[in-house]
Amino acid sequence: MTPHHAVHVYQVDGRHPSRGHVLLILTDGPADPAAATLAAQHAADAGVLLYTAAVVADTGFSINALLHRARARRHATHAAAITNRVAPTLHAAGAGHFLDAATLKLPVNAQHADHLPTPAVTRLARNLDAAQIITTLPLHEPLNGLTPGTHHDQTRRQLPQTSPATPSE
Repeated sequence: MTPHHAVHVYQVDGRHPSRGHVLLILTDGPADPAAATLAAQHAADAGVLLYTAAVVADTGFSINALLHRARARRHATHAAAITNRVAPTLHAAGAGHFLDAATLKLPVNAQHADHLPTPAVTRLARNLDAAQIITTLPLHEPLNGLTPGTHHDQTRRQLPQTSPATPSE
């Protein structure tokens, strides 16, 4: 049985896809490669930049500067690892290069296990001048300036097994 994954596409209101960049939000889940492929194709087709943002768990604010710096380094390392895992997929799908734009920090709790907070995502998209947002988790309602685009169901497909070529007789 093959796993079934959904990729969600959102359009930023007032921005045309060919005049704004593509923001790919990586959640470190099994559907990230499918989302990366779709985002790279959208960016290549429109001739725009592809930005990536990785979702990491955050425990909150710390008044201890040493702990704050250590946590920031840990977040940056974790976000880079998430992005590096899909980098070959991005390149294979046509993204010559992409910009690792941000780390999207979410509180450590079950509140965001099945969706992403719309205000944080919308703010990031507007700061990056993105016209499209592609992610594997849906955004929490209300969408505040975003319109759901095409919902893509992705099924991980196994490549057909090819037998070694036999010489023709």
